[in-house]
Amino acid sequence: MSKKTFKRVVFILFFIYCAALAFVLFFPNLHRSPVAARRYNLIPFETVAGLISRLFEGTINPDIVIRNIGVNILLFMPMGAFLPILFNKLGKLWKTVLVCFAAVVLAEAVQLIFILGSFDVDDIILNTSGAAIGYGIVSIPALKRILIRN
Repeated sequence: MSKKTFKRVVFILFFIYCAALAFVLFFPNLHRSPVAARRYNLIPFETVAGLISRLFEGTINPDIVIRNIGVNILLFMPMGAFLPILFNKLGKLWKTVLVCFAAVVLAEAVQLIFILGSFDVDDIILNTSGAAIGYGIVSIPALKRILIRN
């Protein structure tokens, strides 16, 4: 596959990913219970610590904890992987993480303003961490050689 064709395929996959991400982030009533009022958390790790605390107390199902933390990390892993492949200027970790951080903050703000979810600094931390992990995966030397070849 030529480099140009490879980039086109990756761009199409990125577009599909962005559409799915928008669906998950901005159409909550279709896949989770609606948020009745504006909620927010500005204290780092408060939500995560609360979930873990409730897990150890036995007052929450472990699946809820795993889904909350895991999904927040997984949601932005593809973005961290796609961006440096598609945009040469985002070839450094800090640049990709900065762009992903800005996207996450924007998404959280939109959720808060339009009452589509809650603004949670923990989501920002977990989503941005996921993006960094995605970047790390495509930066693995053996995988990077394959991607660069295309």
